Amino acid sequence: MLRLRSTLLILVGVCVNCLDAFGESRSYEDRLTFRVYSPSVQQQLNNKTALLELRTQINKLHDAEFLKELALSNDNFGEQGSGLFADINNVSDTCREHWNRTITGLLRSEFWAFKMLDASGKIGAGILEGHTKWMGSYDECFRIDRTLPGMPPSNILKRLPTQNPVRVYGTFCKEDQEIDSRAVVAIVILGIFAALMFVSTVYDLLIIQRQRHTAERTKSEILSEHTASVGEKSPLLISHEKKLAPKQDSVAERLLLAFSVYSNGKKILQVNQSAGTLTALNGIRFLSISWVVLGHTFAFITPVLSNSYVVLPDLIARWTFQAVANALVSVDSFFALSGLLLAYLTLKEMKKGQGKFRINWFMFYFHRFWSYFPGGIVICIVWLLGSAITPGVVSNVLDLPPSTVGGGGTAQGRADYFSYYYIRPYCRMGPYIVGIIVGSFLYKTDCKVKINKYLNLLLWLVFATLAVVVLYGLRDPISFPEDALSRDVSALYNATHKIVWGACVCWVIFACATGNGGFINTLLSWSPFVPLARLSYCIYLSHAMVIFTYYDSQRSLIYLDDLNIIYVFLATLVLSVMVAFVASLSFEAPMMGLEKVIFKRDRRN
Repeated sequence: MLRLRSTLLILVGVCVNCLDAFGESRSYEDRLTFRVYSPSVQQQLNNKTALLELRTQINKLHDAEFLKELALSNDNFGEQGSGLFADINNVSDTCREHWNRTITGLLRSEFWAFKMLDASGKIGAGILEGHTKWMGSYDECFRIDRTLPGMPPSNILKRLPTQNPVRVYGTFCKEDQEIDSRAVVAIVILGIFAALMFVSTVYDLLIIQRQRHTAERTKSEILSEHTASVGEKSPLLISHEKKLAPKQDSVAERLLLAFSVYSNGKKILQVNQSAGTLTALNGIRFLSISWVVLGHTFAFITPVLSNSYVVLPDLIARWTFQAVANALVSVDSFFALSGLLLAYLTLKEMKKGQGKFRINWFMFYFHRFWSYFPGGIVICIVWLLGSAITPGVVSNVLDLPPSTVGGGGTAQGRADYFSYYYIRPYCRMGPYIVGIIVGSFLYKTDCKVKINKYLNLLLWLVFATLAVVVLYGLRDPISFPEDALSRDVSALYNATHKIVWGACVCWVIFACATGNGGFINTLLSWSPFVPLARLSYCIYLSHAMVIFTYYDSQRSLIYLDDLNIIYVFLATLVLSVMVAFVASLSFEAPMMGLEKVIFKRDRRN
């Protein structure tokens, strides 16, 4: 009877909805680092007995004959055992009633009950490596026409020889949600956009493009006839050109053509750029958004890993992985780009307008501000100092770590890092101000700065060294707790590393724009980066959806290794680009086209 009770409790423990039965939550390092200690002789004996018992019960759980024998062995023990277990573990009456129905089904040899046990998550191999999420068979679960029970796992896992408790995570079968009013509204809006895109594309191809093709062909024929009649050396400026000038589209046509998939697709995929464009920005934008996708690929995969206890500490210990652990600075690259483009393009456009450029009062004072270049730089430097002091003070007061993965600070500081530091604008504005300073300097010099080759090489070495320090300088504090940074050093890092990284990115742009970039400018100005850079914002918006769609649809856990994560990252990046292209065609490009028509902006690229 004792053996039967023990086995029944194990059976209860492998139900789908596992609850946490192991006390309070542990600290971040405790969850991240899984240590096995050397027990005493008596502890070794007890642990050996526990592991043998666990192995025996696991083997029985996979034996169909044993399950049937158990169900037929005692008609009354099912309800008694479930009642005892419910009293001990504070299980709800619903769970208890579900389990009684399952036991009754086993006693009657009903097939659905055996399918329920077969579909339920079972204790498997790799517990000491983090395989504590036993998901069972998702599809078989939904093919059962009975409600699945949910009970806590057996306390036998508490007896494993580990320094920290083994945490068992719950799994559940999520049912399809019904379409509510919000979903209906979203579907209607998407349908309207799809209809506009279809009508606009058909009108563009059958009417507009055909007219343009006919006009170009007619013009070519007239020019050919004129050349044949008067000779090849005659001027080609003839009176027919005015008659062949393309007619201006009406406002209604331009509004409709804003949704044309054909025209918008040509604009997105176009690789030609006008003179004076900062071409190196294209490569930086796409590489930075790819870096963001890589960081989120690692960050979001943790809940679906079967070897998280082992692989995460191993990854953190690698010095090459620090570029992923510190991938948060990839967002600071975009802040630096935004500030640089704001200053450079705005001042350039205002100069080009020569009094005809329509601006508001903010733009007027902005122009006056920058017309006194030294004063503007001084004010920006003051703001830059403030953007360094503020996060330093916040970090020191809250004892924040230098990174989301540790390296110093307290447990409460690690919990406060995201809320009180990472998302706060006054802690993130440093790279933006650096970008404004560099962009204004590019405007003042008209991108014409001659730097001595030895000084240029020295500057490249300095900024490359600073970038390496920002990315890889936290390797020892993160990997080795005894080398964790002090409160003051962590505050210094949090106060300066974003500004330093923004300066490094802006130096690359400045050097490439002024002709001092060499092969790096050639690489970053590669023509395929042009359309990919246009899609960077839509990639940012869509890549999380792509990642969660894949992770949340897994029927089994993922064993993380280098090859698997490479495949997942590349697939995520490619799919995100594809989704971003569709999103840009459907929403971003039409909205930009409507903006030009509504605000009567010209059609400059």
